[in-house]
Amino acid sequence: MTRSGKIDHAGICATYDVTPRTVDNWTGLLNFPAPLAGGGWDAQQVDTWVRHNRPQSWPGHTPAPAGPDTASSAEAPDEAEERPESAAGATRLGKAGLAQRYRMTEPGIGHWTKAKGFPAAGEDGLWDATAVDDWVQKNRAQAWAEYTGAGPVWMKPPPEGNPGDLLDIDEYRVIMGNATRGKPVARSTMHSYKNRGQVPPPDRRPGDRKKPPVLKEMWLRKTIYDDLAKRRKGRRRDAG
Repeated sequence: MTRSGKIDHAGICATYDVTPRTVDNWTGLLNFPAPLAGGGWDAQQVDTWVRHNRPQSWPGHTPAPAGPDTASSAEAPDEAEERPESAAGATRLGKAGLAQRYRMTEPGIGHWTKAKGFPAAGEDGLWDATAVDDWVQKNRAQAWAEYTGAGPVWMKPPPEGNPGDLLDIDEYRVIMGNATRGKPVARSTMHSYKNRGQVPPPDRRPGDRKKPPVLKEMWLRKTIYDDLAKRRKGRRRDAG
């Protein structure tokens, strides 16, 4: 089955014969397709996600016969959906697959693979997803909390302040880095983010004729914190 177009919440329920609660759990997972600008989801992307992540819900799927060691036959679908994604079964993934799994960039996964204790790839160049899950749970608490749907975790909570405060790019990189990785983002990296559109454009620029005058690009504290809130939901991940 290959479809195109848009599908809404009710359509997902009907297509894959699952409950609204299950769909809520799916859409809350970090690797579920991002919603479209006008609402709903791309039907083909959802098809692909279900085939790879919830094969038991794929139309036409025939469950394996239940045996004495098969616990899933007595398990309610919604209960299974509330488990971490790794419970869907072990699989082997490359950097691209891990990036999709944790909603990160491949370079970000590359940083992880060089970190202490990260599981070694097999002879096929792939990683056991369950082993990686264990490492992420112990070493990347924020990524794990977002991935499992347990809730986002700040390494260092953003400082309180007036939403109308104007902050420069150095203040931005310190707040963002401390919150997402426990240390400031490097100045060169932050400028790269800005140049690639990975952070919101400045609210103020020199010569914009607004008050008070500014001598460099500045962001409202509200703009920065709104961006961090989006990152907490996993829309953009580039953690090292």
